Amino acid sequence: MSSYNIGILTGIIVAFIVLFIFYRKEKNLNKYDERQMMIRGRGYSYAFYVNLILGVLYGIFQEDFPVQIPPGIIIITILLISGMVLSTYLIFNDAYWGYKYYKFKTFFGFYIAMFMLNFIQVFNVIATKKVFVNGKLQFRNGLPIIVAVFFLYMAIILSIKAFLDRLNTDTDLEVQ
Repeated sequence: MSSYNIGILTGIIVAFIVLFIFYRKEKNLNKYDERQMMIRGRGYSYAFYVNLILGVLYGIFQEDFPVQIPPGIIIITILLISGMVLSTYLIFNDAYWGYKYYKFKTFFGFYIAMFMLNFIQVFNVIATKKVFVNGKLQFRNGLPIIVAVFFLYMAIILSIKAFLDRLNTDTDLEVQ
């Protein structure tokens, strides 16, 4: 087993341990009311439709792409785009967190940290000039760019929602 595979396996194990600890620690804190459950269901269907449409478009036009992009990067990009649609819909309809659970700073810090970690990898890939090899985008080297954009998008969406909520709260206080 190569050191790369050992690193990936170790990262997956550590991620599952961290998720297990957080799950055990905050069990039953995140509860949704009926309105939020309906919005979440609608958001899942929108994300599914985006995934379906982009998958079909990729299937139709995969032979016509002028840039040599591996199928893995395109599939992961499609999944991340559908995740962006879902998260954006849930965040702006106040169904991203349960009614008793709001941890903007935790999520924002996580998204920024993940963006920075992936952005560091992007600089490393660009510095070693391994993004394209023989005119073809490499999967391992192109993926941090896409993931960094995803986490930056999530941090920006959370910031916009927090700003709009603060603006609405200030407006509501002035009206009363």
